[in-house]
This record gives sequence, C-alpha cells and structure tokens, in this order.
Amino acid sequence: MREYFQANKDAVAVDITRMMGKPIVQSREEIDCAIERMRALMDLAEDALKPEVVYKSDNITKTIIREAVRHNLTLHIDWHSAHTFIL
Repeated sequence: MREYFQANKDAVAVDITRMMGKPIVQSREEIDCAIERMRALMDLAEDALKPEVVYKSDNITKTIIREAVRHNLTLHIDWHSAHTFIL
C-alpha cells in the first residue's frame, strides 16, 4: 500500500486538491505524512504480532499467537487541518 501511494503521489494529491480545494503543495505533504505513518505502523506491527509465551513449565507451554487477518484502508482527510490518516 505504501508503494502505491509513493508511485501515485501526484495523482492522489490532485484528487485531494479537487475534493478539498486545498493547495496542491499541502496535498503532497499529506501524502508524505501518510506514507510516514504507514511506515511507522508497519514497524510497530512486527513487534505486536510476535508470539507471546504466557506460561511455561516442564511439559506445558502456553503461547498467544497473533496474526494479521486482513488489511483495511480508510483514507481520512481532515479538511479542518492538514492531516491525512490511514486507519
């Protein structure tokens, strides 16, 4: 997804500008901010999805195993401020 926004930054920025009526420079900055947030969330996800041993004895180990189920993309553009959120 991050690669999509990087490759299509100008087209997405034009769409944001058309929809929101803001300067194209601000729209490009929003895309850059969204890409950075995606990068940060991807870095956090690796640690968040690691298996966690919650109990261990000589012959029993209880582990919580987490896995990503699906990807949801919500592009929220807050027209009151210069922020784009990827949820």
